[in-house]
Amino acid sequence: MSYAYCQSCARVIHNPRDLGTEADGSLNRDFCRRCYAEGCFTEPRLTRRQIISRIVPLWMKENNLTYREALVDVNHFISGLRRWQTHKTWT
Repeated sequence: MSYAYCQSCARVIHNPRDLGTEADGSLNRDFCRRCYAEGCFTEPRLTRRQIISRIVPLWMKENNLTYREALVDVNHFISGLRRWQTHKTWT
């Protein structure tokens, strides 16, 4: 399996066991198991602002960035993730 990013939280998915699951138990290759299980988001009311606030501190540490630099990077990165694209509708 090639590395992929969870299309909700941006975690790197290293292993198939880290993938989310559909209601029928099949793997969902777009989302990690922390974000998507049994065909639903584990936090369906999670907002874009909330996920950004979770990711920014990690991004700062991992990339040695200031808060503002990390915020700009994360906003840009999140925009490319399927869950946070404004034209997508998810259950």
